[in-house]
Amino acid sequence: MNNTKSTLASGLSRQEIIDAMDNWRSAIKKDVDFIVDCFDKKTTFEYTKEDISDEVNDIHMYPGLIKSEIVFFAIPDIYDSEKYSDTFEKYVQVCPLGELLAGNEIDSKEALERMQAWEDNYKSWLPKQAATTYGIFQVFTVAKIDFLDDADKVTMALEAADGNPTGFVADLIVTAGTQAAPLYEDFVHAIPPFGITALVTDYYLLTL
Repeated sequence: MNNTKSTLASGLSRQEIIDAMDNWRSAIKKDVDFIVDCFDKKTTFEYTKEDISDEVNDIHMYPGLIKSEIVFFAIPDIYDSEKYSDTFEKYVQVCPLGELLAGNEIDSKEALERMQAWEDNYKSWLPKQAATTYGIFQVFTVAKIDFLDDADKVTMALEAADGNPTGFVADLIVTAGTQAAPLYEDFVHAIPPFGITALVTDYYLLTL
């Protein structure tokens, strides 16, 4: 895997993180073809599990754009609040998207099919999804229990969804274990849409 090593201390300022997220939101509305190009051969990032508080339920993963590079900003849900408005960057892990080289477990066949669905369809799916009511994802919420190892791989995927006009919804597959015996975890929700279990107020960084 190339260029997927995450950065524990983000090395980015609060404003740089906000700017990168703004770049993403702007691009998915105004230049989705640019987003498609940014995803070319890049599907996976690495998330390194730190000492996560027992109070944490989920990891929020926000996409951002730094120049032409897609990154994900991972932050435990308890720090994604107005209480940490001035210091949230201290809790952000920067996860650059790169190439994939060769409790809520998903079977390997389904996981591989979803990852392959992204590879096969993202170029057509992203523009179609951008034109829908909810548009392209602005954050993923990933259950803390999905992260089993010290450093897990997280890969873009598409899950078939008959109820979505594009035929798919965005997904992330968390891969743990060994290369010989991988485990695939998938307790993930792409947002928007918001709802009873995903309130707008739970995602403070989207308000910045």
